[in-house]
Amino acid sequence: MFRKLLALVPIVTLLNVTPALADPRFDWVVDAKLLVVEPTYMPNSITVMIDGGAGSCPKGTVLTWNGQGATDSDRKDNVKAVLATLLTAISSNKTVRLFGYNNGCQLRLMNILNN
Repeated sequence: MFRKLLALVPIVTLLNVTPALADPRFDWVVDAKLLVVEPTYMPNSITVMIDGGAGSCPKGTVLTWNGQGATDSDRKDNVKAVLATLLTAISSNKTVRLFGYNNGCQLRLMNILNN
């Protein structure tokens, strides 16, 4: 029994040190700290800068969140909710996990991590 548990240690260790798990729906997944949250383009989109690169988008590149939803109202509400999430993350200095696409450095999904 002990040997079986011991055999799992490298696997568990690998999972714990992997910065972001791959997701085939996206070009990239990255864990990062937010440096800038810019709501200038509200209510249609938000731009951010993070402390590193994301896929083919190098460090310092503006990443864009465009509203998601079936209607214009849904998309605007989505952008408001994402802005609240981003402001929470940056004001509390939390790490975010961002999922996106290389084409246009587009963000599509995000999580705040409890670090």
